[in-house]
Amino acid sequence: MKTKYLKIASLALVVFFVNCSKDDNPAPADPIPVVTDAEMETDIKADLAIDEAYEPIYASFQSSIAGKGNSISDIGLKLSGTCAIEPVTKANDTYDGLVYISLTYDYGTAGCTLSNGATVKGMVTLYYRADKPIVFKFTNYDYNGKIINGTVAFSKTVSGTNQAKITNTQSLTVNFPVLGEFKRVGSITRTYVKGYDTKGDYTDDIFNTTGNWTTTFPDKTTNVVTITKELVTDLSCPIKKHKSGTIQFTRKSNVATIDFGDGLGCNVKWTITRNGVSKEITRE
Repeated sequence: MKTKYLKIASLALVVFFVNCSKDDNPAPADPIPVVTDAEMETDIKADLAIDEAYEPIYASFQSSIAGKGNSISDIGLKLSGTCAIEPVTKANDTYDGLVYISLTYDYGTAGCTLSNGATVKGMVTLYYRADKPIVFKFTNYDYNGKIINGTVAFSKTVSGTNQAKITNTQSLTVNFPVLGEFKRVGSITRTYVKGYDTKGDYTDDIFNTTGNWTTTFPDKTTNVVTITKELVTDLSCPIKKHKSGTIQFTRKSNVATIDFGDGLGCNVKWTITRNGVSKEITRE
């Protein structure tokens, strides 16, 4: 009987010490997922391509209302390009439960060319009322093969003849032909320093940009983007278009920065730094 009790006691001690050992040595935390340089470069280029795709919309707003134009119809000068599209106008349209004036530009399915040479298809509807930001709604808007759906809301303040500050709030889905679907939510502010007073032409615009946004990638991971040094952008440059400034990208706890240059010329190569290692990438 004593032997039996000793065996039981010994077994209890073994269980106790095993449990203590497990408690004292918890399972290691999951490692930080690795994002390769190639993946990060693809992410950055995709993010920047989203900006490029709705640039004509941004520029068309810049020409509107309290600046270059005398009426809401002046916005269309930059939206129509060589398409020569007449918008469908509704004086009492409804958006988000309120009554707006709306202009719808239907580029059709065959495609036509904007003044910057881009080929576009699909629809853009502009909603305007005096007490609210102007909203651009994209419906299967195809910009050089990138299909955009969603909204961008713009508000603007003007100081002087050639200066304006424009803030946009984005909620967009962009589908790339090879890469898949990207979602973008965020807020960006541009301060124009040149070209704001050139009606109908946005290729002479120069502006500074601040802001932040989050992009969700096809694999459902997110890229948190912050402009850490304001971007200086010159739309007269042949390849888009940033001349200086720094953006930080954070994906899966991996951080990269991209430096757009010293502002002295139109840059087609930028510097990306990750884990203390820098390399040049070429804007495509």
